Amino acid sequence: MVITKAGIVAIVMISIISAINGAASPVYKQLPDHRGGYISGIYSPETGTLAFTVADDFQLNKPAKIVCIKWWGSESFTENFTIMLFDDNAGEPGNLLYRLDGFAPTKSQTGGWVDRRGHGGVGNFPEFEFNFNLPTSFVAGANTRYWLSIVNVNVDGWSWEASGPGTVQRSLESSLNGPWSWEPNLDNMAFQLSGNWN
Repeated sequence: MVITKAGIVAIVMISIISAINGAASPVYKQLPDHRGGYISGIYSPETGTLAFTVADDFQLNKPAKIVCIKWWGSESFTENFTIMLFDDNAGEPGNLLYRLDGFAPTKSQTGGWVDRRGHGGVGNFPEFEFNFNLPTSFVAGANTRYWLSIVNVNVDGWSWEASGPGTVQRSLESSLNGPWSWEPNLDNMAFQLSGNWN
C-alpha cells in the first residue's frame, strides 16, 4: 500500500478531530429509572396550545465546557426540540442563559420502557436515547447551580424520562417563552452532560 503526502495529512487531521471529540467525557449524569416521565412540550393535540416546560437542576464541582447533551424519553414522532439553560433563582430556574430551538437530535431505541404518567399519560412506551452536540458550547462554572430544560414542541405528548426522587420544577404556562411559573415535582430527570473540564 502506498500512502501519499495528502493521505498522511488526511490521516493526521482525522486523528486530531477524533482526539478532540474523544476528549469530551461525561461531567454530570442522572440515569433513567424506567418507571415514569413527565410531558415536556405541547400536550393537547386538540388545541396545540397548552405547553409544559420541565426543568431539572445540576451543579459541577469544577468548571467545564459542555458540548453534548444526552437524555432519555418516549419516542418523538415529530422532532422539534428546544434546549434551555437557566441560572438559579432561590431554588428554581432564573435568567435564561442559553437557548437552542428547532433541532432534531440523533435517537436510538434502548429496548427499555418509559411510563408516561401524570397529566393523562398512560401505558408503557418504548424508551429512546437522544443525543445532541451543541453548536456552541456552554461553559458551566464550579459550584454553581444551573437548570436544564428539554422540550419537544410537537403534538404527540412526548415525555422526558425521570431519573428518581429529587427536585424538579415544571412550568405550567401556555407559552414556552415565559414568563414561567414553576411548580415542584418529585423526580429528577434523566440526562447526561458531556464536555471538557476547564
